[in-house]
Amino acid sequence: MPDENLVSEFDSVWEKYCRTATECCPRFPESLRSGASDDQLDVLEEFLGFEIHPEHRLLLSKTNGTIAGTNGVRVNAFYLLSCEEIIRVHQFWLETLEDSTFDGPIEVAPRVKLDRCWQRKWVFCYGSNGIDGIVVDLDPPESGVLGQMFEVDHEFCHSEVFVDSPMKLIELLTEELPKQSSSREDKSSLPSINI
Repeated sequence: MPDENLVSEFDSVWEKYCRTATECCPRFPESLRSGASDDQLDVLEEFLGFEIHPEHRLLLSKTNGTIAGTNGVRVNAFYLLSCEEIIRVHQFWLETLEDSTFDGPIEVAPRVKLDRCWQRKWVFCYGSNGIDGIVVDLDPPESGVLGQMFEVDHEFCHSEVFVDSPMKLIELLTEELPKQSSSREDKSSLPSINI
């Protein structure tokens, strides 16, 4: 369970994010599902076989994903996944790629080294088509940071790490939303934030 200081800090970051997103698009709250229950989060962690990042857990407790096709904030065109969607995507990768290996470790981007096409401790946070998305890295290389986030797709393309944790992503979205929304005349939806 996240400690009290982290909970307090995350609550503040989340409130600012929701306020900013709602100012940019008054219909934003319609895109958020109710927060995941402790039971739902426990089922997710039991399926994965390990605890998710504390900030990811806090994010899911605020909203158990974004309702696809609504006015939710998308990151690189991906929606925030629910506990159930994370399980489905993780199951796909487990079944498809568990035995796929490279001849040796390769560096695909700064702070992302692979000896496999996929790491069991990459937990999807955002996704769209069911197999591509943005992961939270719970097994980073020495040069990485626990909780760092980057994009993964089914063709084994991996982007550079763009933030060090889920809370840092929420802070970045809070900064970017007004910038990327101000040039749009249509305030009935939010833009996809490209990172």
